[in-house]
Amino acid sequence: MYKRRHKIDWDEEFKKTARSHLRGVKATAVAFVAVILFLAAVKVTHRELPMDGVFLALGGLAAGTFILILLGRRSSK
Repeated sequence: MYKRRHKIDWDEEFKKTARSHLRGVKATAVAFVAVILFLAAVKVTHRELPMDGVFLALGGLAAGTFILILLGRRSSK
């Protein structure tokens, strides 16, 4: 009649969650590096384009995101 529910291994669930968060952080880091490399390539090939503000804004965004990630990891421990 009724199916018995299997017991949840919470330690394994926490490990899966940690791995998922780590994959997300890695994906974010790869995306930032890719954007920075793309903008650097554009700047090298087209030197006449003014890109100083773009690099400053992107660097600030990347630094802010990195700080938030570090603070989030520290508070979760």
